[in-house]
Amino acid sequence: MATKESGEFEKALTRLEAIVVALERQETTLDESVGLYREGTALAKRCDDLLREAKAALEAAASGVPRAATESREHANLFADHEDGELSL
Repeated sequence: MATKESGEFEKALTRLEAIVVALERQETTLDESVGLYREGTALAKRCDDLLREAKAALEAAASGVPRAATESREHANLFADHEDGELSL
């Protein structure tokens, strides 16, 4: 499913990586470094926002799974680590 934000995360991350490389090379003036830092922090925030939106979308999609199916998987996972099948609290 394509959205207007398709590829936005990847583009922002690519630009952020380029900024990090530029700053690590220390070949920019102080003013350029400050500008790159500001751009980088804005891009990092945007990437974080996009990841949060994606997580929320996945959680919303997963909420369509019947609760009983989710609970049975959770219960199976609780006992998976215990050979004797007992749950210790």
